[in-house]
Amino acid sequence: MAIPRYEPKSRVLPKAGERRVPSASPRSRPVRRLSLGMIGFVLVLGIAGYALVQARGTHRMVETVIDIAAPRDKVWAILSDFSAYGDWNPYFTSVEGVAEAGAQLRVTHGNPGGEAIQIQPKIQRLIEPQEMRWLVNHWPAGLLDGHHVILLESLSVEATRLHQAERFSGLLAAFGSEGLFEKAREGFEAMNAALKARAESP
Repeated sequence: MAIPRYEPKSRVLPKAGERRVPSASPRSRPVRRLSLGMIGFVLVLGIAGYALVQARGTHRMVETVIDIAAPRDKVWAILSDFSAYGDWNPYFTSVEGVAEAGAQLRVTHGNPGGEAIQIQPKIQRLIEPQEMRWLVNHWPAGLLDGHHVILLESLSVEATRLHQAERFSGLLAAFGSEGLFEKAREGFEAMNAALKARAESP
């Protein structure tokens, strides 16, 4: 019985300086489809996020105002006495620190119907007896920052107008739900009403 002769298959060797491109294996095709799908998803998500930011902006403002039948100095004395906040303030229930520019505070505040939250704002500006501003990073800086401001406007010797507002800025300000900012508004209004009652009491 004759033994069949082995003849190696001929192959074309690449020429000098020529790179050989391997053919795509069937297994790599699903991976490519998956990669293209992920890229498309991220692209669509980015476009939607950009459109939302353009429509709503990267900041949200919550503003409240109330008139108080008391001198501005008396209202300011209540606001700047952080140690007594637990006696009357339903929103900022505890504030540790001093009322001066550059001071770091430790604040506990609670949203109506929600849990208490601790924040550590820094007083950016303080002009006695009319203005106090602080900045707090609710999340890592740039995602959601709160620029809080309290202004006292003297209407007369015995009347003061309180402006309390917060400007939320950052990426999450555009994506945050309306409920988040509405809770902040309810908290400010509850504090304003309690301050009015305390300042107008004998």
